[in-house]
Amino acid sequence: MKNNLISMFHSKINYLVIISLTIIILAVYWQVHNFDFVNYDDDVYVTKNPFVRYGLTKSNILWAFTTTYGNFWHPLTWLSHMADTTIFGMDPGKHHISSLLLHLANTILLFLILKQMTGALWQSAFVAALFGLHPLHVESVAWVSERKDVLSTLFFMLTISAYVSYTKSLPLPVKDNSLKLKYISVMFFYALGLMSKPMLVTLPFILLLLDYWPTERFQRESSRKLIIEKTPLFILTIISSITAFFAQKWGGAVASLDSYPLWVRITNGAVSYVAYIGKMFWPLDLAVFYPHPGESINFWQGAGAGGLLVLVSSVAVIMRKKHPYLLTGWLWYLGTLVPVIGLVQVGVHSMADRYTYIPLIGLFIMLTWGSHSLFSKYFTGIDKAGLQRFLEITIALVILATLSIISKQQVSLWQNSLTLWTHELTLFNDVSAGYNNRGNAYIESGNYTKAIGDLNTAVKLSPRAADVYNNRAVVFIETGQFRLAMSDLNKAIELNPLYSDALINRCGLYVSIKRYGDAIKDCSYAIKIDPNKAMSYNSRGIAYEMSGRYDKAIADYSKAIAHSPQTAILFKNRGIAYQKSGKAQMAKKDLKKAEELEKLH
Repeated sequence: MKNNLISMFHSKINYLVIISLTIIILAVYWQVHNFDFVNYDDDVYVTKNPFVRYGLTKSNILWAFTTTYGNFWHPLTWLSHMADTTIFGMDPGKHHISSLLLHLANTILLFLILKQMTGALWQSAFVAALFGLHPLHVESVAWVSERKDVLSTLFFMLTISAYVSYTKSLPLPVKDNSLKLKYISVMFFYALGLMSKPMLVTLPFILLLLDYWPTERFQRESSRKLIIEKTPLFILTIISSITAFFAQKWGGAVASLDSYPLWVRITNGAVSYVAYIGKMFWPLDLAVFYPHPGESINFWQGAGAGGLLVLVSSVAVIMRKKHPYLLTGWLWYLGTLVPVIGLVQVGVHSMADRYTYIPLIGLFIMLTWGSHSLFSKYFTGIDKAGLQRFLEITIALVILATLSIISKQQVSLWQNSLTLWTHELTLFNDVSAGYNNRGNAYIESGNYTKAIGDLNTAVKLSPRAADVYNNRAVVFIETGQFRLAMSDLNKAIELNPLYSDALINRCGLYVSIKRYGDAIKDCSYAIKIDPNKAMSYNSRGIAYEMSGRYDKAIADYSKAIAHSPQTAILFKNRGIAYQKSGKAQMAKKDLKKAEELEKLH
């Protein structure tokens, strides 16, 4: 009877914790339902991606599983975005809510998994609350492009949950069908996670850490057996790692050793490890882009950071018997950051808040169980138990309230591109990317004066950045300054001869000044570089149409429509070309379709 009452009590408390976590996370993040997409990768993942924009179709699903577009092979992430556009269209607020709900599910799953493994209700709840409310996690939730973070973490949690279920079934005979099914479910969820984001490659190591604490399987079984048990998972890790490396390499995102020497990568990695810890304790001045210092990085700062990491590692090892959660938590943090710490440098940033989404769980475990142990040491005896609980709850509430306030403010910065990049430039006012992206945001809002100001600054800071010249050319075209636009586009193409966007823009500019032959040449080359861009065919179609070659124009418009079948302007252009060629019925059909699409969007 007593056990049943305790079970009922804990069940009600579990529900109370889940409801509380839900309410406070929604209170912090609900503002995202009014947010826009931003001009930082959201175009790649949603707004200008024709496969995503038109939702879940057979051809688009096939594309998701066969492409490394965006420098990743993550088909489930693509399918997630496609599902959103199928259900919600291009309403950015709904896309944001999808990411928020995934984050909420991750938080609740983390609580339930820790509670199931450790039996520690309040420690599990506090770790989950830290995970759900920490400002460093805002980027993963409030940025639509980081759907891969929250989605892959959902499968990360489900993998661990399936693994816990598997371990609780031991020691059943290996040939037992139910045991096999449980292990297959572990592999299944892990595979889904890797197909969402390859950063999950360290998950088999996490399972080994959980074997050490809290499940304590290392005390009952040999380490060799536990490692062999995870061989199928390690095979998936190897396959995913190779796929991810080549996807990044082919996409040109992996920097060569000439760009970032090995000593720079190692030094920056050590500094980043410590910097993330610092931001965990003091989560202010968080940026969307932290510029890489390159060879100007302070070697001795890196050596000091490395020394600190060795010191903490040594303490965790020394105290492992009495406080095993310290070793598990610390190695969780170190290990899960390895794929993104910069030893294989991807992009030109030194670190990123989104990389901490899973790793910080390890530090949260260390702090939560460690502080509880510390309080228990100094508040021994029944007479002090109430005081201990009061102090723990009070401190926890203060910490969570503070994090909630900071996170809510951090979330608000993701409202749109202007708010995001204006904040970035308050932190780093010498970063070309900040001015370039804010300049683009001003272009989208029609504020060409401010756009020119930002893009001029970006050119001064990065005189060899082809995209900056291309973006400034767009402003010059919009304001009728064709000579300046041509100069910038020529410079952009000189710096990057394979820059298809600049070629398309120069094609359009050639059409404006009636140099149709040059326009066709540029667009044809852009199509050769990237045959999947609808606007390349559309621009060449305009050049053919303006030069009176209507059949070729119609053929190009048709190819553009095949790549982007929900774009009204393409049907309108083809309709006009049909009119000029005397095909009235075809023209009428296309123009009607264009009207229907304009009403939809």
